[in-house]
Formats: sequence, structure tokens, C-alpha cells
Amino acid sequence: MFTKNTYLIKERFELLKVVDRYDIFDAETGTLVAYAKEMIPVWKKMLRLLIDKNLMSTTIEIKDATTEETRYTLHRPFTFFRKRVEIKDRQGNPLGFFKSRILTLGGAFDVYTDENTKIAEVKGSWTGWNFTFKDIQGNEIGLVTKKWAGIGKEFFTTSDNYMVNISDRFPHNPEMMALLIIAGLAIDVVYKEKE
Repeated sequence: MFTKNTYLIKERFELLKVVDRYDIFDAETGTLVAYAKEMIPVWKKMLRLLIDKNLMSTTIEIKDATTEETRYTLHRPFTFFRKRVEIKDRQGNPLGFFKSRILTLGGAFDVYTDENTKIAEVKGSWTGWNFTFKDIQGNEIGLVTKKWAGIGKEFFTTSDNYMVNISDRFPHNPEMMALLIIAGLAIDVVYKEKE
């Protein structure tokens, strides 16, 4: 599913939203490749009206846009401080996880395989608009940039758009590519969603 180097992740705009939805496009062709949707029970939707959703657990399914088959699942359990986001493949097998760092200016987290091997770090700029992927040697292997969505959306909604670009130098292992693309989505889930 994720075979290209550049994708656009667009958060869907909805009034009074309690569930996050995202569309993932091939940035070159504009073709919808996948979509992601939070899968939470009704009681949790109601609870979000009273409690900050960043304090609650969440699960997001990432589905192939053509077959509508769930290909990956992103799960963030309840936590106060250091957030951990777990990624599973379509069979429910662990693919890897992201672990946030404490006390960073622009936000940062590490990307691990399911064998607990660190493969990359994602670090935000102090403005919080750009994030870089670096391998364990410190080489830049990708970039996530926030895309301007227009004055109405930027000031009156929490919907964000991100461009995820993976370097040609990064090995095109499908599972590792998927982890980095999903890390672009996790930036919004872990750091940017406030409502």
C-alpha cells in the first residue's frame, strides 16, 4: 500500500467532531491511497465532551482505499506523561511502536520495530510545523511538513494537513516504510490534536 516516497495526510473537517478521520493521498498523482478513522465506542465519544481526549486511549484503523481492508492499526493507550503508540499489521501482529520523549520543544518520539530495535527518531522544530525523521546514525531520512489549509480552516478548526516525504536513501522495506508513513499520522494523534 505504501510504496511511494511522498504522501499527503489530510485530516477531514467536521463540525463538532468527536472522532478523527484522515485521508492519505499519493502526493504525486493525488490518488487516495488509504484512509484512517478512529474506532472508539459511543461512551468514549460522549466522555470526550467532558475530558481532554489526549488523556484517553484511542485506536485508529488505516484502511486501503481500494479494498477498504484494514491494513494497519494505530493504538495509543491511556497515559499521563510519556506516550506510546503501538502499530499492528492486518493480522494483529505487532509491527512496531513510537515512544514520545519528555521535555522537548517541538515534540519528539522514537520509532521502534516490534523487536524493540530503534530505527528512527522523529523530532519537531520549535515552531511545531516541521518534523524530521533521522536514522540511528543521525542522517535525515524523511520530513513531515504541515501544509497550509486556508485561513478558515487554520483559525476555526483543528483539521491539519501534513506532507510526509521519505528519502530515497531509506531502504524500501514495506514494513519500515509503513512505520514512517504512520509516524506522520501519529504526529497529529500524539502532539497536535487538542480537541
